[in-house]
This record gives sequence, C-alpha cells and structure tokens, in this order.
Amino acid sequence: DVLFIDYLLGHEMTGIEVMERFQAEGINSAFILMTGHGSEKVAADALRTGAKDYLIKDSLSAETLDRSLRYVCERKKSAEAIQELALSDALTGLANRNEFNRRLDDALKVANREDTSVALMLLDLDKFKAVNDTFGHLIGDEFLKLVAVVNDATTTEIDTVARFGGD
Repeated sequence: DVLFIDYLLGHEMTGIEVMERFQAEGINSAFILMTGHGSEKVAADALRTGAKDYLIKDSLSAETLDRSLRYVCERKKSAEAIQELALSDALTGLANRNEFNRRLDDALKVANREDTSVALMLLDLDKFKAVNDTFGHLIGDEFLKLVAVVNDATTTEIDTVARFGGD
C-alpha cells in the first residue's frame, strides 16, 4: 500500500485515508489511487471509497496512465453535464422546477432562521399559445429565451429565475 504524507497533521496515511479525509473536508475531486499493492480487497475498498480508478505501479505504463486520466476527466465532465441537465430547463438554461423548489426551501429556511422574509414573483405569459400558433414554435422558443435572458439579467446573484415549462 502506498503511504501518503499528510504534512498538515504530520503523520502518514494510506491512499484510502487521504481520500476519506479530502471527502470529509468537502473537497469534491476525482481520485485515482496508484499503489504498489495488487490486492483485490484494497482495489474494491478504494473504489467503494470514491476512487475513480485503481492503478498498480508494477504494471503501470504511460498509455495506462493516459487512459485513466482521460477516462476520469470524461466521466467528471459527463457527471457535471448530467447534473446541469437535471437542475436546469433545457430550453432557457434557467433553473427548473426541482432546482427552484430546492432553492426556495433553502431561502425559506434562511429567512426563518434570520427572521426575514422571501419575495416570490410569478410571471405568466398570457396567451403565449397564440405566439406559437401564429409564428411557430421556433419563434416561440426564441421569445422564451429572450424573456429568460431579460429576467435573469435584471436580478441579483442571490435571486433565482426559474422556468417550470410551458410559458
């Protein structure tokens, strides 16, 4: 097992312990555990703990390391893209209903804790169906994107502009 030196605490830690420590500190990073230990149990423990790959030094080549780094980077990008899609409206890029509800819940908790209030404004585009019916869905989509940009640009960074779908 490879030992890492933790200069902050002044003692040695295994790679798995280092990953656990980073995670406990809230550091969200992709870990590749490189070791001289070829144990399947250690590999399983490393992957269960959060390592994205497990490399054994004796069989390590430049190609293997390159493949591992690419794989981990691609997976991280994919996970971020999936997270973004899960929290945002596909058309406008604004927060979606789920993200809005999460942020509203957070804002209400803060307001309750600090004895302040929360303002909520609902914008409904009356007769928007007529825009789609008259000019087509492509123009309607462009109009919604414009409304989103204008609303987002007129708010502060602590505000949330969201789209629930439709108009």
